[in-house]
Amino acid sequence: MGTGNPALARTRLAASIAVTSVALALAAAASNNAGNEIVREQPLFARSNVPGPVRAILQRACQDCHSENTRWPWYSHIPPISNQIHTDVKMGRAFMDLSKWNAYSEGEQRGFRVAIGSVVENHQMPPRKYVWMHHEARLSRDDIQLVKAWAFGSRPQPR
Repeated sequence: MGTGNPALARTRLAASIAVTSVALALAAAASNNAGNEIVREQPLFARSNVPGPVRAILQRACQDCHSENTRWPWYSHIPPISNQIHTDVKMGRAFMDLSKWNAYSEGEQRGFRVAIGSVVENHQMPPRKYVWMHHEARLSRDDIQLVKAWAFGSRPQPR
């Protein structure tokens, strides 16, 4: 490989960076207008028998992926990260949408409570990759005990 013109190489590099930056900015702008923002935030579990402390935990740790109350962070509009985030939220809502809690039958609610209790007990939810960016979603031992007691219909065990 011969030595090329360094000035030409720098110009090409600068042009490539500029084109890439413009493409990313246009993609981000397009995804900002994709209709993914909260239209109206509804309190989760309104008019339900979910205890207040459990409701607060689920709102803090679960609602971004499992409800219509998603708070879309700035990086959720930057490809390719945006694709993963939007897919995760779509899958979370498809499995269980806490915004529709009162529309679920008693049997469905019971099934979701058991599922919630199980994944919380086994530290599968909230996912580590989510907690890494959203520290407020981290569940304490007391949080886990409260959710399990509600989910499995027992009283929290004293420590």
